Amino acid sequence: MPSPEAEIDKLCYNVAAAAIALDICETEVRNLVHSEGFPAFKLGRRVLISRDGLKEWVKEQAQKRRGFNDRYIRKEA
Repeated sequence: MPSPEAEIDKLCYNVAAAAIALDICETEVRNLVHSEGFPAFKLGRRVLISRDGLKEWVKEQAQKRRGFNDRYIRKEA
């Protein structure tokens, strides 16, 4: 039986989950948190990263850094 958390469509990642989603180390995510434009915010002592904001940030980085366009970014169903 799946846990109740598995059924919740989370809106934000913590640093560890964002690191997994980005396939980078947690230290790098913690460094990105301080970057302008990175979709992170603090809630109390916790750092949260917007899931939708992260997807948009990755898309922007791909366009800026590689000249990619939308056809190279996988769209979700």
